[in-house]
Amino acid sequence: MIESKQAAVLPDTDAPVQGFLLTHHSVERPSGLELRFWLSTPQGPLLAVVPEQESVFFVRQADVEQISQILVGLQGWRMQSLELINPAGEPVSGLYVKRQATLSEARTRLAAQQINCYEDDVRVAERYLMERFVCGSVQLRGRQSKASGYSRIDRAAIKPSEYLPQLKLLSIDIETTMRADQIFSIGLYGKAPGGELIERVLMVGQGPADPLIDYVADERALLLAFVAAVAEFDPDVLIGWNVVGFDLSVLQQRADVLRVALKLGRAGERLRLREGRGNLRFASIAGRVVVDGIDGLKAATYSFESFALENVARQLLGRGKQIDSSDAGIENRGGEIARLFEHDKPALAAYNIEDCRLVWDIFGHTRLLDYLIERSRLTGLPLDKIGGSAAAFDNLYLPRLHRGGYVAPVYASGEAGMSSPGGYVMDSRPGLYDHVLVLDFKSLYPSIIRTFRVDPQGLFVGLDQHLRDDASEPVPGFNGAWFDRQRHILPGLLKTLWQARDRAKAENNDPVSRAIKIIMNSFYGVLGSPQCRFFDHRLSGSITLRGHQILTESRDYIGQQSDDSMVYTVIYGDTDSLFIWLQPQQLDSVSSSPVASGVGAEQGLMGADPNLDKPQIDAQTINAIGDQLAQQLNRWWAERLQQEFALESFLEIEFETHYQRFLMPTIRGSDRGSKKRYAGLVLHRQGDDDEHAEMVYKGLEAVRSDWTPLAREFQQQLYRKVFLDQPYQAYLQGEVAALLAGQRDEQLVYNKRLRRPLAEYVKSQPPQVQAARMAERHRQQRGLPSRYRRGSSVAYVITTQGAQPVDYRSAPIDYRHYLEKQLAPIADAILPFVGDSFGGLVEQQMQLF
Repeated sequence: MIESKQAAVLPDTDAPVQGFLLTHHSVERPSGLELRFWLSTPQGPLLAVVPEQESVFFVRQADVEQISQILVGLQGWRMQSLELINPAGEPVSGLYVKRQATLSEARTRLAAQQINCYEDDVRVAERYLMERFVCGSVQLRGRQSKASGYSRIDRAAIKPSEYLPQLKLLSIDIETTMRADQIFSIGLYGKAPGGELIERVLMVGQGPADPLIDYVADERALLLAFVAAVAEFDPDVLIGWNVVGFDLSVLQQRADVLRVALKLGRAGERLRLREGRGNLRFASIAGRVVVDGIDGLKAATYSFESFALENVARQLLGRGKQIDSSDAGIENRGGEIARLFEHDKPALAAYNIEDCRLVWDIFGHTRLLDYLIERSRLTGLPLDKIGGSAAAFDNLYLPRLHRGGYVAPVYASGEAGMSSPGGYVMDSRPGLYDHVLVLDFKSLYPSIIRTFRVDPQGLFVGLDQHLRDDASEPVPGFNGAWFDRQRHILPGLLKTLWQARDRAKAENNDPVSRAIKIIMNSFYGVLGSPQCRFFDHRLSGSITLRGHQILTESRDYIGQQSDDSMVYTVIYGDTDSLFIWLQPQQLDSVSSSPVASGVGAEQGLMGADPNLDKPQIDAQTINAIGDQLAQQLNRWWAERLQQEFALESFLEIEFETHYQRFLMPTIRGSDRGSKKRYAGLVLHRQGDDDEHAEMVYKGLEAVRSDWTPLAREFQQQLYRKVFLDQPYQAYLQGEVAALLAGQRDEQLVYNKRLRRPLAEYVKSQPPQVQAARMAERHRQQRGLPSRYRRGSSVAYVITTQGAQPVDYRSAPIDYRHYLEKQLAPIADAILPFVGDSFGGLVEQQMQLF
């Protein structure tokens, strides 16, 4: 580590320093572990140093004597009895060590003797922060000194704070040869809060003068110029697209070859890359965080057919890259970049910087960094953490558990093999319906946790109470669980988060609201995952099985509310939602219509006349019914839980959606209703005469990337016409004719991903594998590098010779395949409910074909 030797000491001050945690690591010293925290502060970057720390984990006091014998000869450890107990109620001691090697050796020896160690995987820096309830934002006190480009506080005292940082971002992107064995240019785009814009491209070689370009002599000079540019701008956060997996990895590879030290960190620290699980790579840069746009969007629950920069930018920003970056065009793109480098460097610079801008604008459009900051301030997760639900749970739960007198159980040692299913999905009633309401339980699983006191500590105490037949009457759960009514942690945490989310929603603060929602919903998933130290089917089962009970009994209650004017029938339910068909009590002739009554295949009326008069219910009446049902159901649960369990209900059901028309299809080839697949028509009224129809698709082909564009568009147009009672026959027949005439060829491309490397497909040969292997053979013959690996998207069509890649198709397209496998299934999912069929409408065309 390089630090200034001429550090100016600043006077002590009583005023605390506010900051936001960027990175941290530990350094071994003779006196113990030295913790180093890099922070962003209003005065600039700051290094806070906390010396003389020890790692700690816990052991049973009953094992202390044996442990002392096991660790004989090992230096640098001590044990201390503590006023804590394990989940079984046994007293524990802390085992403290000053060196990581000692910690590792101690754990190895104890494991060999089957001595239980509690929380032995918690790193010293994380424990230091969590035990002080520090999450992201901090307040520091201590003697400050000035170093080169940053401040420093030695022996820092750190406390939590509410500081909201303004971080300095820099978007980076590199352009290389196809094989990434030479870097042509590096783009940098960023703006400090309240500062000037940096917009530069570092380019190897010589070319026309351009205000955007800084030319350098060679690739080695390029890397050194990049290091200098990063130091000059001094960002808190580096952003990019696949920035670790490609940009930083290639930069490090070329730096190793050219013997350049990539000192991209503050205080002269080098870039460090490490391998994680699943071939993931992680970047560590002291004082700077690297946030990949793809990982960040996934963490914020964004979903796209493809996370390619081109696709995401076009969907979010309405613009894309300046050179075709589709998978089919990647070969041309590589050649074009090389051509521009040789003949038109300004054009290459413009392309390079536009990629940087796209990433910058995506971050701005989605407020992605705001979301990650709020996630960190709520849970203590670093900005660059991928996933991290279990780590977030630990950060919030462990310090509160310790203050409740417990240590956590041995990692993932809870009861397993019990009933702990996922969300309840009801059997559906297929049909085409008028007037379907959706009632939705607001945050069902968090509300179950709050209501029924589902909690790890509550389980420890509740089980003990139940065994002792304690008069305090713990709350019964499922799978033999009992939960204490008073001693619990999760219900209180959720109450605080719930209130914070309500405030964020009232203030239209989407990043905070989104962060809290994701955190709250992750608690159930964590408790049901072996990746969590508190994993136990008594916990997860007490949430999901309670959810099953709530959904089924709510369905039965709603059915009982039918009266002389209206019949309420729950036709479907999924996890936290109920779909209720409103059927007015009318004349037999009207109620027998499939459109009016939603009759399904099981009633044998799928061919009835769809043109009979339909019951009319005005929007105001519909909304009143939805609100009334939600209020009744909320009151019923509140009264029932108070009577049966003496519990306050936090269950909250809301009237969410009114579908004017609603389709619940059958399972293909069956008369049973499907699950998680439906379509609905919602009418949005903005005034007395202003009405907008919106089609909603869930799980159907229109929203599935593994179906062709032809199929998706066909479903959208056909279903809209049927739902709006518009003629559809001519449209359907016209689309079939256009397909057979070769007028829809561009819409026949499948895009499917490889889930494994090509070589691992031995027994099965799905179409995308056949197409990818054919493409690889052609590329190999032309001396081109391999394109396809695990996760790659393969663009192919079905021909008379089978699946073939778009770029190398040699056989005619098999139009019958697209008729039978794409159009027919979509049409026959809806047409029988209006007395029609795909085959009946296109029989003559099929004979001609």
